[in-house]
Amino acid sequence: MNPETVPSDIQELLTKGPQGIELTRQESELYRLLSEYREENGKPAIPLSKSLTYVAQLHVRDLTANKVAPPYTLQSWSKNGPWEGVRYTANHRHARLMWNKPKELTNYSGDGFEITFSRKGGTNARTAFNSWIRQKSVSSIILNAGNWETISWKAVGVGLHGEFAVIWFGDKEDQ
Repeated sequence: MNPETVPSDIQELLTKGPQGIELTRQESELYRLLSEYREENGKPAIPLSKSLTYVAQLHVRDLTANKVAPPYTLQSWSKNGPWEGVRYTANHRHARLMWNKPKELTNYSGDGFEITFSRKGGTNARTAFNSWIRQKSVSSIILNAGNWETISWKAVGVGLHGEFAVIWFGDKEDQ
């Protein structure tokens, strides 16, 4: 990685590390909406994780700086940072690379599972969250329902920047 090719906002996050993360107003709103939705559906709150939020904040900035083009999905990562690039496809062929991102970038010991959203021209917490809960497959991840009912989320991280919003769910507590 050449530090001169890394955008300044990503470089700033890399310098701060997970312990230096702060939520923007929209990220706080996204976490609030997630918590309320789970509570309304009889699910326990998920503790906010500095590690998973760090990964989420890095990812939305990487997506902003390095646009993803079909056939690749928003779970893709560029090669323009201190992480392994991932060209993620809808067949989930590279799922393990996504699940390992939190371990790769932080001391988080669990697997990470990501939901993503984008809207040209920019997005906000409510728009992203409303889109997610209208999709049964994504709502199931949020609520640990269907194929996800055997997993209990122990940590969560949020990131929102420009056109992109992501939530990372973790199966282990953040230390």
